[in-house]
Amino acid sequence: MENIRKYCEYIDLYFQMEPNIEKQDNYVFERTKCLDTVSNKLLSMDDTNKKYYAQMIADYFENNASINFDLFHAFLPDDDKITKDDVRKEIEADGETATEEEITLVWERVKQRRMINDDATLCVAELIWRIAKLFSCCGIDINKFFKTYMIPIECPTFTESADVNINKKKGNDRATAKNQYGILCALIKASGNTIPEGKKFASFISWLCGGSSESIRQNVCCKYDCGDESTLKDKFASIGITYEEGKIKNT
Repeated sequence: MENIRKYCEYIDLYFQMEPNIEKQDNYVFERTKCLDTVSNKLLSMDDTNKKYYAQMIADYFENNASINFDLFHAFLPDDDKITKDDVRKEIEADGETATEEEITLVWERVKQRRMINDDATLCVAELIWRIAKLFSCCGIDINKFFKTYMIPIECPTFTESADVNINKKKGNDRATAKNQYGILCALIKASGNTIPEGKKFASFISWLCGGSSESIRQNVCCKYDCGDESTLKDKFASIGITYEEGKIKNT
């Protein structure tokens, strides 16, 4: 577990907190070290301990790593309500025809709800996918230990909109749970209301932004951690709002 945490901290530091291209380019080496450690541990464990190990890893990614990386959207299960017949009917309604292979390709794409649009989340998602493959080699399906994630068969990749120029750097693309907490606190204070108690507030943030409400409560709300001050100041300034020391200033 220590090596997995260190890898996630490495990615968070050099892709967001202190962007460093040289360190970013070195992430594959760091990932390989982490995977070597996981595989060696698996080989030394009996079947019972392997399952305990899988449970601990799943819990860490869902309730801890999800604070700094958008793993919730990266591993959303497919939409099983969409069928090939739905796709075929829509194609025919447009007056077009398609082969069975083409229909299958379209169906695979439209039912997929997974979304990754920043480098840091992709690096961690790739690690999880590779760890799942290691457990599979030992006859263990790690998906059975995740409560909300579904690790796909294929390796995670970027999901980019064709008409949107996505900035892939995590620090410039998506707010962390801590920054989301800081933004909501500032807005609530500016409205003259009181910050809700931890459990209720964490549940609201989870509903609004994704992630585990219990993890948000323990790692963010209970620590009153509003994220990076300079990042929030810059982001508020970009829309003409002055932010300082957790508060929105009237100008």
